Amino acid sequence: MYNLVAENPESTVVVEYQSPLKRETSYQTEDQLEKAFIQLLQAQAYDYLKINSEAELVNNLRVQLQKLNNYTFSNNEWDLFFRSKIANPNSRIEEKTTLIQEDHIQILDCDDGTKKNIYLLDKTNIHNNQLQVINQYEVADGQRPNRYDVTILVNDLPLVHIELKKRGVDINQAERDLRMNKVRAKVLEEFRRLEPAQEFMRIRSLIGSAIKQDVCPLQTLEMVFTKGNSNYMKLVNPN
Repeated sequence: MYNLVAENPESTVVVEYQSPLKRETSYQTEDQLEKAFIQLLQAQAYDYLKINSEAELVNNLRVQLQKLNNYTFSNNEWDLFFRSKIANPNSRIEEKTTLIQEDHIQILDCDDGTKKNIYLLDKTNIHNNQLQVINQYEVADGQRPNRYDVTILVNDLPLVHIELKKRGVDINQAERDLRMNKVRAKVLEEFRRLEPAQEFMRIRSLIGSAIKQDVCPLQTLEMVFTKGNSNYMKLVNPN
């Protein structure tokens, strides 16, 4: 209990406040940091899930949308709704963003011939949405998959990816790692074919490695793209 000095609907003033959280000062691995961060989220009513596959993620999405909309999908309804509305292979990043930001109410074609509004998010009563957290989820996108440290799910929709870095590591490295994942996804979408996308990403990864090692990227590229160089051959034909 705290000794109150003043209290009103907007704020509370106490004589002395002692935070229940302690600042870490000892060495902490990224794994320890990740576990501590998840515990903080759990203390704020986030549910922690162990999800390791896309099938598990999709099944959880079905469960959460049924709960949010107070409706149970038949297998046929869910398969059609998921493939046409949520995971449409023809939807690009822009369309997927619009789905969350503007078109979060989608129409379901029911088996009995009727139609029903399905909310992906409840933006009117935000507390109706379910907050969950998963970690180390891997997204396969070709030769080199993306792995995210922590992912925040809202009704199982992965809306926030978090890259954690332990003390002593440049915080900008986390931003660069996330940017690389975003670039990789965008490249695969734009190229439409796996082989040229993989070639581009190998070059992009090479540039990133050169920067990390304080090596001039241009000189590295000049060296690698000199025909006859063994590194060049590995780049164009890694197998």
